[in-house]
Amino acid sequence: MHHSEHVSHAPILLPYYEKEKTADSEWGRDEKVSRAAYRLVNQPERHCVVKFDGMQALQFVVPLVERYEVQAEALEVYKRRLLRENGARPAANVDQLVLDGEREFLKRARDFLKAQCDDDFSSRPRRKLPRRSPVKS
Repeated sequence: MHHSEHVSHAPILLPYYEKEKTADSEWGRDEKVSRAAYRLVNQPERHCVVKFDGMQALQFVVPLVERYEVQAEALEVYKRRLLRENGARPAANVDQLVLDGEREFLKRARDFLKAQCDDDFSSRPRRKLPRRSPVKS
């Protein structure tokens, strides 16, 4: 039995990448908007772009924030402190204030409309209606 080896050399075509220069013309508005939207939508996680009036857009990488477990009781204490510091009122008190305000508004509106109607009727000259004779049966 014969055993043979064969080695051959053949050219291999490998692609190479280079940036192709396009025309020297300026991109149109639609193309600029489209490219900017594509970059915003496809940006990596935790990346953001912030733009304020009169300033150039700034790009940031948001730091990774680890999840931090908070005890329920500590969270409630924190919420109550924030409510107290900001002058918040209990929900039941606010509901009652809204109801009272609504009642007061409706009473004033009713009184106003009644006064308007009374003024309209009192300022008009009254016409006398003919007297009817009693109905005989």
